[in-house]
Amino acid sequence: MAGQTMRVDRAWKELSNASGQSFASFGEKGENWNAPHFLDAAEFTAAFAVGYDWLHHAWTDQQKETIWTAIVTLGLQYGLEVCTNNAAYGWCGRPLTGNWNCVCNGGLTMGALTILRDDITNTASRILNETIPMGVANATSDGTWTETANYLYFGTTSHVDLLSLQRHRQLVRVVSDESRMKSLSGVVIKTIDLRL
Repeated sequence: MAGQTMRVDRAWKELSNASGQSFASFGEKGENWNAPHFLDAAEFTAAFAVGYDWLHHAWTDQQKETIWTAIVTLGLQYGLEVCTNNAAYGWCGRPLTGNWNCVCNGGLTMGALTILRDDITNTASRILNETIPMGVANATSDGTWTETANYLYFGTTSHVDLLSLQRHRQLVRVVSDESRMKSLSGVVIKTIDLRL
């Protein structure tokens, strides 16, 4: 597979399209990731974070900038608007429990950490100050969840993704209450004992 670019080329085609930078139409211009239903924007932010990170060595500078710009303008800026200015769309007006919390805060955290070292706008570090405290506030001390079994997997998966980021050095510097993150790791382990 060395020297073959088939998979990188296909990944670029998908990311370019979803960022609104291709000739194909994808969502409404400037709101390509459907921020009014913020689960969509959060999932796209997470997907772009994975694409940016996993294939970072293969992207050209222009491709990196396109992906980085999409993460900031279509994901993080909308999230920051929700968290700091109570924008009408989003999840902050909802209770902080449930899959919306985990998916939205987890996706934004993934996007922010992925571009943190390249972010000249300071958006990534600003959003981390909002998403991490909200994201870790979701699970209960006995490992139970606030939603039905239908959403247990969806929310828990995003929550575990968020908790796994605690190993990231930049996240540890950002999170002031590191002991809370560590204690919540144990909460998620207790969830395994629950049978559906």
